Amino acid sequence: MEIRDSASIDVKLFYLYANSIIDYHEINKKECESCLCYNLSLDESKGVPWLYIDIDGEGTLEIDNERYAIYGNKEVTDGKWIKATKPGIIKLCPSFVGLLGEKNISINKIYLIYFEPSTFNYLIKAKLVNDASKVLKEISSELLKVLNDSLDQIKSVKISGEKLDIALKTQLIKAPWYLISLQDYENIKSISSSNMDYNKLREETKKAEAILEEGLDRLRNKFGPVGILDLISHAHIDFTWLWDTNVTKQKVYRNISNVISLIKNNEYLKYGISNVVYLKWIKDYYPDLYEEVKKYVSENKLILLGGMWVESDTNLPGGESLVRQFLYGQRFLLKEFNKISNIGWLPDSFGFSAQLPQIMKKSGIIGFYTHKLYWNTINKFPYSVFIWRGIDSTDLLSINYPTYGSDLSPNQLVNAWNDHKIKDLPAFLVFGHGDGGGGPTWLMLKRFETYRNFPGLPKLVLVSPETHINLIKNSIDLLPIWNGELYLETHRGVYTNGIELKQLIRENEMNLIQLETWSILLNKEINIENYWLKLLEFEFHDAISATVTNAVYNSIVNELNKMKNEIKEILISMLKELLVDDEKYITFFNYLPWERNEIVETDYPLKGKVCQKYNNKYLTEIKVNPSGYNSYEIGNCSTQVNTEISDDKFIENEYFIIKEEDNKIKIYDKGNKRLAINDIYLTICEDMPKKFDGWDIDESYNRICDHIPLNKLILTEKGLLKSCMTFENNYDSSFIKTRICIYKGKNYIEINHEIDWNENLKIIKAIFEGNIMGQYNNAEIPYGVIDRPTMPSNSWERAKYEVPMWKWTDLYDPDYGISIINVGRQGYNVSKNKLGLSLIRSPLFPNPKLDRGKQNITYWVVPHKNTWRDALIPKIAMEINNPIIYLKGRSNNKSFMEIDPSLIMFGALKKGDNDKIILRLWESYGKNVCPELRLNGFLIIGETNLIETEDNYNNFKTCFNPYEIKTFILKKV
Repeated sequence: MEIRDSASIDVKLFYLYANSIIDYHEINKKECESCLCYNLSLDESKGVPWLYIDIDGEGTLEIDNERYAIYGNKEVTDGKWIKATKPGIIKLCPSFVGLLGEKNISINKIYLIYFEPSTFNYLIKAKLVNDASKVLKEISSELLKVLNDSLDQIKSVKISGEKLDIALKTQLIKAPWYLISLQDYENIKSISSSNMDYNKLREETKKAEAILEEGLDRLRNKFGPVGILDLISHAHIDFTWLWDTNVTKQKVYRNISNVISLIKNNEYLKYGISNVVYLKWIKDYYPDLYEEVKKYVSENKLILLGGMWVESDTNLPGGESLVRQFLYGQRFLLKEFNKISNIGWLPDSFGFSAQLPQIMKKSGIIGFYTHKLYWNTINKFPYSVFIWRGIDSTDLLSINYPTYGSDLSPNQLVNAWNDHKIKDLPAFLVFGHGDGGGGPTWLMLKRFETYRNFPGLPKLVLVSPETHINLIKNSIDLLPIWNGELYLETHRGVYTNGIELKQLIRENEMNLIQLETWSILLNKEINIENYWLKLLEFEFHDAISATVTNAVYNSIVNELNKMKNEIKEILISMLKELLVDDEKYITFFNYLPWERNEIVETDYPLKGKVCQKYNNKYLTEIKVNPSGYNSYEIGNCSTQVNTEISDDKFIENEYFIIKEEDNKIKIYDKGNKRLAINDIYLTICEDMPKKFDGWDIDESYNRICDHIPLNKLILTEKGLLKSCMTFENNYDSSFIKTRICIYKGKNYIEINHEIDWNENLKIIKAIFEGNIMGQYNNAEIPYGVIDRPTMPSNSWERAKYEVPMWKWTDLYDPDYGISIINVGRQGYNVSKNKLGLSLIRSPLFPNPKLDRGKQNITYWVVPHKNTWRDALIPKIAMEINNPIIYLKGRSNNKSFMEIDPSLIMFGALKKGDNDKIILRLWESYGKNVCPELRLNGFLIIGETNLIETEDNYNNFKTCFNPYEIKTFILKKV
């Protein structure tokens, strides 16, 4: 006998769905203050009641003191269904934006639908089994036979127009195409039928379910599970993206409320919460809900994940920002829940810094989970479970799982298992709707119950990621090792987007570190935690990447500007207390713990110094103590010259001659007697990504490029301390002014671009053609340095055609090299002897106004002998990113602290718990070192981890391994 195929079974299940509806009606609205309210009366004699909310968007439904996330569109429908529990007033509070921040949402009708209970349960289970038959090819015929035998028991299916009409409106079971089309030609309700005998239908479906269960049991015994798939439910909710944080707060409330309601009715459910700030929001705005959160965390049903304040980007922020993500996140968890999270959780961040294993490990993390590596566009990441080895040799057990949030469909379960390479270990999968969704749904839980021991599928187990990682640890010798960065082969444009935003984030980060340092040195009690927390929030991966809407971007920039001004005001107020009010003096302040020799620009001449008048200000060369300050008297300079305007096509200091020659900019290194740079020019290329406009730079971007030589010299300025050449270029609707400057006694070249940028879908780069082979490329990453290829030899290296740096990158041979130091321009590329710095992109989505108009970009080029280590590039980059500040007034010269920047770099000096003082240092040259630390008034008494929870007062050392981050405990003496 011929059997129905899976498509035919779907058709019968749809008709059975229509037949299972005993009664339905639309619920009428009633008066309500701010939401939509409905009076729900139930008659359970009619069957099991369900609510269907016809919504395109999202909202929160309150029913019987429980809250559920309601959401949906044409693709997402399971979030529109809620089981009705008790009669009374139900309240629907819609969001004012759609699932992904869309401006238009709609709530059409709410239906109360009564189902015949046995039939309803059977048809859901039969539907799920049929779905599995479409995927499990090896046992498909046996599953179909069981389904056919089962469905043969149901013979009393009627065709009622009324029931078909509501079934088509709701489509819990998808309707056949011809019925959907029939609505365009006929009134479905006019189809007549005899009355359904629900008693008979109930008996038939009970028999059908018994046969279905018997058949599945037989197949379980015959085939058994193919492995183990560990699950956790979760909802990936972006802190900000196509919406602002006011919307996110609604999403978080809706999501957690929904999950708790599901947990109350499903004892086995476990749900992972990440982004610690979300817990802080719940505590602040929804205290009753927070008490429930604490209850279910203690019962290990809500699982704390990530340990970071937000799911940060890990390439663009500074090292101290990444440390603070864990410091503030983990300590909030410790205070509120008496536990930290030991699971690193970054499903969506755009690549992962090679120093992250050490930062995570020293923040209490034992395992790292991400999904984003599945987004690679050139190479498929080869591992689902692996050891990630950082640049300091820290090993971190890591999991690469296949989706943000599965719906537990058979196809996703099979793919998750097939992608998992080490079959002796459990695979891992996350399920639940994110962003506009509320995490797991009733239908996902039905799938879990149906598929947890399903023949041909892996055995499904709901566990915490900690349990999963501990199982993996027992077989660590089986695991492959991945060394270095987890480079994401997509979203390369995010390193460049958002000029002002990235500049402000860098400036605020450095200013906060400086303010904290001075507060300790000067014994001042300040609390700037809220500034740090706000900065960390803006380092969320979509925020710092400027892949947000125009309104969100402008809001972040405004907040960062406000923060910058307030931090500076606090800093200046603190430093002013050191000064005697003496109009004859200026005092210069340097918080970095080494002596600074700088050329500064002031409003006043300094007595006895060589000065250059420049733009109505005075350039002067000064020295400032390590972590200290020096006062200089205002008065006549020993030598004062005005900046001279010249027709020369060159400028010169003791290090370099820079000249325009043969339509090229050439830089000659006087000390090393060699040409350092063959040319500096601009390129403007077509930037039309095929998929994610605001995020991506496609590999083919450089097929159509315009070469913009800097040969239109309009001005040469020369002086004893500073000399500059200025060039102008017009391009289409844009204007570019480039100024190249050198300073007395400085081995770096300052380049500034004033750009009026009015292009769309273009990228502009500054190209530096070095007079070297370009064998090696190193780049600073947060609290570390990484090697990258300059001449790709395989697809993995080829994929790195645009890469990120923190403050600097260097292209070099063993005997000579070229560094670029940035303040917020962090995307670059290398190709043999050429180094390209990305200046501006101009995507359309999600912000068509991003970086248009007037922009000001400054960076520095450092040609140098030998390698970047010999040239002390980390020291120079720290100085450039921390300009000397000065105030009117006099003080005694002072130095508090000194380290050798050729051995070690300064990270932070801050207050810890109680009277502890925390000093963070990091080794930045890849060497074993034992530096001497001069700490006036302080003594190192111990060492702690990055989150300051594990103190060692006995066996600590002040020696550093390559790229090691150390956190010392100090006391005042």
